[in-house]
Amino acid sequence: MKQAQTKAKKTTTRNARESGPPTRVSELSLWTDFVWRFVNTTPGQKNNIFWDFLLPDGTRSTDKQNKVLLESFREVCWGMLQDGGWYGRTFSVGSAVRMNVGVKELFCWMNYNGLTDLGELTREHWKQYLADLPTLIMDRERFYEDAQSLSDSCENIESVEEADEYDDTQDEDDEEARDFDQVLKGQKVEDDELALDDDDEITYGRVNNRVQTAYLIYAQRARVHARGFPCCDLLPFSGRKLADVTGEIARYVIKRIPPLPDEISHPLLEAALAWVDLYSTDILALQTSYLDARTDALARGVSRAQATKLGREAIADFSFTARGPDGAPWREKLESFNVLIQDGHDTTYRRVETLRYFCNRVSSAATTVLQYMVGLRGNEICGLEAGWDEQEGLPSCVVRKYSSSGLLEMFFVRGLVSKGRPSPQNDDWLLGCRPAGATYLPPPVRALCVLEKLFAPWRKLGERTELIVSFSASRGVAWLPSSIGRFTVGALRRGFKNFVLSELDVSRLPLESKRGEDLTAYIQTKGRNILPSQGRKTFAAYILDARSSLLPAVRQHFKHYSEATTESAYYPTEARLRNEIEAVVSSETINFFVSVIQGKKLEGRMGDIIAKYFNEEQFTSASTFAELVDRVADVVTTHDLRIYFSEYGNCFIRANPLESRCRAASETIGWGATTPDFNIRNPGMCAGCGCFAIDSSHRIFWVKRYEHYSSMFKRALGAGHEHEFAVHKARADQAKKVLILLKHVNAD
Repeated sequence: MKQAQTKAKKTTTRNARESGPPTRVSELSLWTDFVWRFVNTTPGQKNNIFWDFLLPDGTRSTDKQNKVLLESFREVCWGMLQDGGWYGRTFSVGSAVRMNVGVKELFCWMNYNGLTDLGELTREHWKQYLADLPTLIMDRERFYEDAQSLSDSCENIESVEEADEYDDTQDEDDEEARDFDQVLKGQKVEDDELALDDDDEITYGRVNNRVQTAYLIYAQRARVHARGFPCCDLLPFSGRKLADVTGEIARYVIKRIPPLPDEISHPLLEAALAWVDLYSTDILALQTSYLDARTDALARGVSRAQATKLGREAIADFSFTARGPDGAPWREKLESFNVLIQDGHDTTYRRVETLRYFCNRVSSAATTVLQYMVGLRGNEICGLEAGWDEQEGLPSCVVRKYSSSGLLEMFFVRGLVSKGRPSPQNDDWLLGCRPAGATYLPPPVRALCVLEKLFAPWRKLGERTELIVSFSASRGVAWLPSSIGRFTVGALRRGFKNFVLSELDVSRLPLESKRGEDLTAYIQTKGRNILPSQGRKTFAAYILDARSSLLPAVRQHFKHYSEATTESAYYPTEARLRNEIEAVVSSETINFFVSVIQGKKLEGRMGDIIAKYFNEEQFTSASTFAELVDRVADVVTTHDLRIYFSEYGNCFIRANPLESRCRAASETIGWGATTPDFNIRNPGMCAGCGCFAIDSSHRIFWVKRYEHYSSMFKRALGAGHEHEFAVHKARADQAKKVLILLKHVNAD
């Protein structure tokens, strides 16, 4: 009898919802709407839940066959907004965006795995979901083996990345940020590889948004059952805490964050250097004109309103003198209203707001240089102290030394390092170098000089000592000390995102880079998936010499930087540079072998050996992309299969040390000699080495090498000096043979 009553109650509840008047979820939306819109209580915050999106099987979430799953997820989200129950707290509408991200991810994953309701989820399913999350986050397109699945599943939100980067500090009832802090504090400080830092918070948030959904389902299981729908009654992940599960997956995802492709990093750094070296001169002068006018007016005893007016007039009278690419001033005088790009959209600013906009843009450009050309973390940048050393003519946080040989002048930044330490400690980090006697400053040093000058008047007003400060007021610039605040990692991330969306046009990018990297995600997200923390990976890739920038200033910087790191006089206190580089090597090695299994063609004496090994069943039998990556990662880690990458090819000396040409030439060949002899190896020597393999990503180098040496030989031939250029001809011939192997040129 009791069971019959319970069944009748469930049926009544379900019928009331489905056949009765639609339930209103807010003043703006009904239950059955494809979009739940909630009243916006925080400026700039989007409080929507989108229910209509494409699924991997080609159906839509709102199609009839997906109704049970759709309604179940609606109940979960609605329940969390009404009564969090077991979860321990009820969400505000500010959490709608993040719930939406997690629900959509799990909805798509369940559809892909043939699951039609929440009751079908088992412990094995949850375990597999966690295993798949890193690939879903980092390479969603490959996971679903369909580019359309990535783009269309995001069609109702500007991007999943935008939701993932939502600033949870705006939501007072949100404890995700506190969870992140707990992960940091709970980490064993001696384990530097596992410790998360503030730069990793975006990645932590991405994982958290998706893992959290399992806990929300469990918390709202009674509500789902009340609708008559099956629901998983298992305690999520054997009762482990959300923060612990998230931290474990986030560390794995962080290791797989790739360096930026050249097609992205080149224009990004070019734009950043333009703001640091060119436009900043005008912005500093504009700021001085405004502040002088304001200060002089107040000194004369005029009202603040009148001083503000005079400041605006000073801005209006200012003429920009820095020259753009066309030789003309980079912009006209400022009008009363100025349309500028903010967060990827045209936004109108008044004159004083425009000054603040430009100050923030210069600051973001400078911090981008520090992250992508030095590898500094966000919290290390925020911790830099201000001051100017008149004797050195440099910021006080910059220390100048000479290399052990005396040939290089080295610039270090002195700041606080917190990762892997129980408390922040002072440490020096190499900024850049120049030949002894040279007068130019490396780009990161120039960036610090600009930051010192840009924020000097605002630090004085706010009585603060940090190098970078922020404006606390929502609009305009500061008048009072209380309007100058601390610069945070969150502010750095938001500034970086705005800089990327304003300065980069990814719409014209090819689908694949010249090195064979997939650019689809960058195009579809309009660059929102580019992270400031990718700076460390990109920096390490340049130091590895696995790629070289087309931008002369960047190429020169990394050339001198690489020279300095080989000298015994320099090595970071905790070998952090080594850790960053090894992380990139490991990630790139795994990605390389995965691409070979998926059909990437290799040439060279090691090519067939590698292809044959990774064609074995243990790799080809992997049922999913995530499983394939895990199997390759296990082999790479177990056997320490490090690849020595270069822009002209890859060295596999650890797999075949007795075939090494460079070790044979230096008479150091042996089973223990598992690193190349960097002092004597060169492209010509490597090209015929038994440890060497090349693929299409190296074509750029060999094309340039062929064009360079063949053109020099042709000129010599025309002048009758061909015998003096026999080496040039040999190098051109070799490069041509490589290009024939890569099918770039014909054999004739």
